[in-house]
Amino acid sequence: MKHTFTLAFFAIAISTLGQTEKGNSLISGTISTTYSVCLPPKDAPTKRNYVGTSTGVSYGKFVKDNIAWRTDFYQTFSRNFEEENYNGQTTRQILSPRTFISLSSLGLYYLGKDRWRGFTGAGIQVNGNFSNQRTMNSGGTIASDYTQKAQILL
Repeated sequence: MKHTFTLAFFAIAISTLGQTEKGNSLISGTISTTYSVCLPPKDAPTKRNYVGTSTGVSYGKFVKDNIAWRTDFYQTFSRNFEEENYNGQTTRQILSPRTFISLSSLGLYYLGKDRWRGFTGAGIQVNGNFSNQRTMNSGGTIASDYTQKAQILL
């Protein structure tokens, strides 16, 4: 059953890309999740895990025959956790939630006259990365808390 749905979505995507007349639109989306855990031996000092989700949407419209303008928006949220234990005591914990956002706009020119066509294009993309890393050290004589609020990269 899973393969039937995959084939149906693939067929819909291919048939949409084959219609390049003015006024037609195309839309697509994506959703994914990730989970990862490091399982070291019981006596290992470090434990780690990672959780992430991603979503995205693309919308395009043919402004002329064989010429499309497309806009994409993608977002990813992830969280890393790391804990270090020495001599039976938790000495450091790091929690790193992060959000990544991407927005792009591009023009595409579809080549050829057949149903199966290649395309070429150019555009612009803007990315933002927001993070809040929190590190807590408790193994020394003074407990400390280091927090990095936000980092934006454009």
